[in-house]
Amino acid sequence: MTEKAQFDIPLVLPGVADAADACVERIIGRLRPRAGVDEVHVLPATADQPAKLCIGLASRFVRQTTLSRT
Repeated sequence: MTEKAQFDIPLVLPGVADAADACVERIIGRLRPRAGVDEVHVLPATADQPAKLCIGLASRFVRQTTLSRT
């Protein structure tokens, strides 16, 4: 079973508003190979919402609270 989490990019990376920023790519690159992470991608910003970092977690391996400490 996959648990999905979404995080506003400006909350994860204060000062970074553009999802194409190199910092966003580095985070994605660090998350993808982690055990229990099934999927990582970015949802583009809309007129009323910032870009979001989306992470699919295999709940049998990792919880959101564990991921937030890495």
